[in-house]
Amino acid sequence: MSQMILHCGAEAATLNEIATIPTPTPTKTHFPIPHSAFIDSVRQTFNRNGIAITDEQHGLTKDGDRYFGLMQIARKGREDIAASSDYNFTVGVRNSHDKTFSAGLVLGSHVFVCDNLAFGGEVQLARKHTRHIARDLQRLMAAAVSKVLDKTTTLAARIAAYKATELTKAE
Repeated sequence: MSQMILHCGAEAATLNEIATIPTPTPTKTHFPIPHSAFIDSVRQTFNRNGIAITDEQHGLTKDGDRYFGLMQIARKGREDIAASSDYNFTVGVRNSHDKTFSAGLVLGSHVFVCDNLAFGGEVQLARKHTRHIARDLQRLMAAAVSKVLDKTTTLAARIAAYKATELTKAE
């Protein structure tokens, strides 16, 4: 799995612990979404696209205002996005209740999530916590999943070609 680093105050958390975190009341301009609802939305988006989550890690800051997660994914019945000894595809997610950062998602063969706010992958999306965040996240995540599915086919073909190429000692 790619890396999730928790060393700036966040600690590993279970899905049950995340579900207990209260979400602040919306204001005129800030509409926080529950961490657990965000995770569920990510899960539903993958499920609709035939993608299974095969491994996951989650973390929260002590006050619960910031959430960080990492999920390894595999496409059901397909070799182009399956966990292997050569590579895997991973999703990084994060959400905050304290206006520190937007709800975000990164996808790719190498993803980095850290509670120091480092957050990176081949495909990235972020959505501020404004009025229509719940509606917009669904559309944005669907587009991001489509992009990563396109990349998986290309990456799988490239890795197969590399594996099939024999190098001589001179090369």
